[in-house]
Amino acid sequence: MTSFSIQSRTFQTVSASLFGAACLLSSTLSAHAAMPDQFARMQTQLMHASAQLERLTVPHGVVLGASTTIPVRPVCRVSIDKRSYVYGDTIKFSWKTTGGSNVELVPDTSGKDTLVMPQGEFPIGEGSVSIPASVLGNPAVVLKVTSVTGHSMICSRVVPVVAADASQKDVRLAPLNAQVIKMGSEIAKLQTNRDTIDQKISSLQTKIDELQAKIYQIFAGAGNGSTTTKAKIVVDASPISSTVVTVGDNAGDDSATFKISLDITAVDQDVYISKNYAKAISASVMSMTNATAVGTSTVVLESSADTVGGSYKINDGESETVTITVLFDAATSGSMTRLQLNSLKFGASDGVYKQTWLALPAVNFRTNTVVLVN
Repeated sequence: MTSFSIQSRTFQTVSASLFGAACLLSSTLSAHAAMPDQFARMQTQLMHASAQLERLTVPHGVVLGASTTIPVRPVCRVSIDKRSYVYGDTIKFSWKTTGGSNVELVPDTSGKDTLVMPQGEFPIGEGSVSIPASVLGNPAVVLKVTSVTGHSMICSRVVPVVAADASQKDVRLAPLNAQVIKMGSEIAKLQTNRDTIDQKISSLQTKIDELQAKIYQIFAGAGNGSTTTKAKIVVDASPISSTVVTVGDNAGDDSATFKISLDITAVDQDVYISKNYAKAISASVMSMTNATAVGTSTVVLESSADTVGGSYKINDGESETVTITVLFDAATSGSMTRLQLNSLKFGASDGVYKQTWLALPAVNFRTNTVVLVN
């Protein structure tokens, strides 16, 4: 609490002044001969003494001793960092106080648009806060300082806020545009890195295909789209493939339909291919990393060839189309998938499928890659 000391001598001086003035006034009135200059002197003495006493607020029952502490009212002064602000600027509101024990910002309760005042505990003595210039016009910031004795003082400052003109908007937008350009540059770098990664993946995929071809040649004794067994076929090395993504109305119901159509010619004898896809073909839904994609697959095998027993029959010297259709529903959202045909089994008679055609090079017998969002 801010205070000051009053010496007993000061109080005695004031009392003596008032007493002398009172005695002079009494003697003058009793003599009924008050002179103008005497009256003026008495009036001056009384006013001086009265002014001194007004500055001394002594509570009832307090006896002034050699040194007595008397509380004073708090004082505050406020300021802002600029003369006016553009809408959207930040206002720095500062204050200095003496004699206070609590400082608060008083919100406007009039119901009109006003600045949003921060709330909480604020520094006593000196302090400042930042307030957004969110209202056009001349809103006010009001500060109240209170002493421990309950005395208070309110200080306010009008804050002019104007709309931004075109030039001011350009100045304010400049740093934002710079940030956008910087982020665009970072995105471009990420895209470059992604392209590099995609190229590496493609190169690795080619090497994997080459290794697969060598493995198939070692274990099956065949390659490059033909067989060395009795029944022979020739498969067009440029099959027709397609992929259709079906987007559902609900989460988790997107699906992909993959198709690969082969043009197959029987050589030197009739060829039989089972109508049961599990006996006829080997195909996989793969991810970009050549791993098996997780999900549910429904496979359909169709052909333009005639049906004999449980087989499709391709007559010697003739060509027919065999189409593999796979409906795939991924188990996770964002799956990047494609259909890879691995091999086809066939034989010289219905029900006997001992020959294997390998779909090599693998890159020729796959669909394009699609992304299933959900």
